[in-house]
Amino acid sequence: MAGGRQNEKSVQIAEQALERIKALGLPATPASFELWFAYASGEHPELTAEINRRLAQNGAISGAEADRLYESFLAVPVIAQRAEVAGTQLSDEVDQVVAMIEGAIGSAQRYGDDLADGRHAIMPAIDRDTLRLIVEGLVHSTREAEQENNALGVTLRRSRQRIDFLRDDLHAAQSASLTDALTGLPNRRHFDQLLNATVIETRQSGKPFALLMCDIDHFKQYNDKYGHLTGDDVLRLVAQEIRKSLKGRDIVARFGGEEFAIILQQTGISDAALVADHLRAAVLVRKVVKRSTGEDLGRITVSIGVAEYRAGEPAEQLIERADACLGEAKIGGRNRVVDERDLGVVALAPGDASNAGPA
Repeated sequence: MAGGRQNEKSVQIAEQALERIKALGLPATPASFELWFAYASGEHPELTAEINRRLAQNGAISGAEADRLYESFLAVPVIAQRAEVAGTQLSDEVDQVVAMIEGAIGSAQRYGDDLADGRHAIMPAIDRDTLRLIVEGLVHSTREAEQENNALGVTLRRSRQRIDFLRDDLHAAQSASLTDALTGLPNRRHFDQLLNATVIETRQSGKPFALLMCDIDHFKQYNDKYGHLTGDDVLRLVAQEIRKSLKGRDIVARFGGEEFAIILQQTGISDAALVADHLRAAVLVRKVVKRSTGEDLGRITVSIGVAEYRAGEPAEQLIERADACLGEAKIGGRNRVVDERDLGVVALAPGDASNAGPA
């Protein structure tokens, strides 16, 4: 009975997913269906929040945006599975090497026993023929041990090559699972890890850090007017400019869609606001040229929200405050930097998000 209810629920979620695909005019590809099934199921809260934000902001989601959302939120398990397979193969290869070494130890032990037996046989008085037989037996055992060692050496070298290959593949898979394919920046999953690590470090050191949430202004217009390939070029260009403008241990990641998150290590709110304005200006001076035609598409602008970490607060609360500042920058006309001092955001007790908002 429970299985029937579960099946009925799955059918309802699938129908909702198809309705979304039809309503938004998206292609009914397997990836698109998986994206909207995940959205309708509510089992991926970060994905659901991102889609809701985009729908509220733009009223629609393009096919290219849907593909990028799928890549950012749902394609990672596939890469993680590849990493798991490589890790399993690596473990199996190591087990084989251990087995070969144990076999070699056993062979050496047998050879030692043969030598010991020969020594004991030689010790009593023996005739010449018996001595010859003993020596011939020892020579034969020596040759067998030499052949086994040579074979083991060849097998170990081959196994070492396979282990090196599997290790490289494992590292590549792990790296791919944490990297945004379009921009080469850390993806949302990696950003969450880096932000949590920074929070832990700050709690230990007491040194400040700030978070910048950066969004490309009017990005949908680039996609709608010039095509998604041009939109991808814009994303790569902004990612490149931000990365070039940062120094030291500062981190930029693709947060999702046309939004980037920047962690400024050991930086307070005043300096963070200055860095944010520098980033805004660095992006502004770059022209966008359509590669296929050489057409000048004008300037790119970004809006940035800035917040400083507060002792004891969860990382999600810091993101919310920076995102609120970003929203204010958008409302205020775009191409602006707004930090939490501009909003007069009240301090919150750790874990208490109910008091968020302007003072």
